Amino acid sequence: MPIDTIISPDAILPLIKGTNEHSITAALSKKASTLYGIESSQISDAIRCQTPNTLQHISMGVAILHITLSAQKSSHAVFARLETCIEFTAANHEPFDLILLLVTGKSKSNKHLQLLAEISRLFRNRSLCNKLRGSTTSDAMYALLTDHSD
Repeated sequence: MPIDTIISPDAILPLIKGTNEHSITAALSKKASTLYGIESSQISDAIRCQTPNTLQHISMGVAILHITLSAQKSSHAVFARLETCIEFTAANHEPFDLILLLVTGKSKSNKHLQLLAEISRLFRNRSLCNKLRGSTTSDAMYALLTDHSD
């Protein structure tokens, strides 16, 4: 599943300010709520209730937050480039500045795991990550993400 099926330029937050994990997850939750009609508190609670192993650590300053909501029928994503790096408690204390929130529904198939694997491979591309860090607009970041998601 290409990333352009789960994200749009509106779902990209360039240069968000946040000083800690809570402020960043709140911003991601609020954006997902606005775009996808999911309660912000439901997203925030799902993130907080995750086990420490839930955070996908890609290294190179990239983190993927994957949550599964039983009522969710389709997959959606919100991507953020942080103005400054922050540490996430579950990620070996390595700072991150590129974060993707992936919201999927419960499924008997492994589609959500395949999607997570695709996104993980995408963010292992060092060149892409560097270009994302050099971008300051959601349209530019969207173009970079979708050009690399073949």
